[in-house]
Amino acid sequence: MQLWYNMNGKGMGTLNVYQQSEEGIGALIFSQTGDQGRLWRFAQAALVPRIQPYRVSHEYPSDCLVVQSHSEEKKQVHSLNLCINKQF
Repeated sequence: MQLWYNMNGKGMGTLNVYQQSEEGIGALIFSQTGDQGRLWRFAQAALVPRIQPYRVSHEYPSDCLVVQSHSEEKKQVHSLNLCINKQF
């Protein structure tokens, strides 16, 4: 899975992205902590093959924005519009 995120500013906290089964069992597939600067960051996360079907869920700091992620394997795009970064 691929995603873009922006974490700019003091006290950003941690962005966690999970792959979850329909039963709610989750695996942490991406995590980033702290100020990552003003640029948008690209990340890739490996999906857990045993969790099928799945959905993507997240925990995020108040000033973090993730725009979009997609899985090449399933040819799916997941929009993860989390919040608006007030520091733009």
